[in-house]
Parts: sequence; structure tokens; C-alpha cells
Amino acid sequence: MSEVFFPQGKKVMIAGEEITIMPFVLRNRVKVLRIIADVCVDLGASNPNMKPSDFPRMTSMLITAAGDKLTDIYELALGKPREWLEENVTLKDEVIIIEAISEVNDLPFLFSQVKNLIANVKVKKTA
Repeated sequence: MSEVFFPQGKKVMIAGEEITIMPFVLRNRVKVLRIIADVCVDLGASNPNMKPSDFPRMTSMLITAAGDKLTDIYELALGKPREWLEENVTLKDEVIIIEAISEVNDLPFLFSQVKNLIANVKVKKTA
């Protein structure tokens, strides 16, 4: 009997098109983790008391802090070129995309792990 820890994909409607957002595969996961690490550093600097449990409430803050970095994640998650995303994705769509990516990839967990790694790196550099 096999257990499913992550959903196998989530169907979302973006710009009138049904798209299935799948978990990130190894090839893309490294790119995504680098982007998330950069965003975590930015968010952590401006919100030092933030916890992983704050993630669901911080979607708009994430969109603002990440800027163009999110478009890179959307390209990987949706399999659509940047030009299509820039011409079709609305702010409402971004919230849907982020929530779906988070659901199928357990981003709150990844976010907490990246934040812990960043904290450990800072401690080691200052020691």
C-alpha cells in the first residue's frame, strides 16, 4: 500500500484555461528553492518575527516582496512562457497559483526549512 503525502496535481483556471499544477520535480525544485531563499531573506529582513504558520495570511506580502521572482516560479509551475504570463495572469490568478503551488509542494514546510537554513548560515558566518 502506498501513501500519498502530496497531491499529484491541482487543476486551476488561469486566464480561462484549465492548467494542472504539479509538484516540482528535482530539475525545477533547486531553482524554486533558490528563488524562495532569496524571497525569505527579503521577507525575513522586513518581518523578523514571521513564522511558517503565517504563510497563508501573507500571500499579498509575498507577491509584493517577490516581484519578478514569482514570475520565474509561475513559469516552472504552469509550463507557460513569461510573455504569456505577463499578458494573461491577473492578481487574482496569482493568488490562485500561489495557493495551488503551496498545496502540491508543501511550501510552508519548504519555507520553514529555507528560513532555518538561512538562520544557520547567518550564525555560522558571524561565529
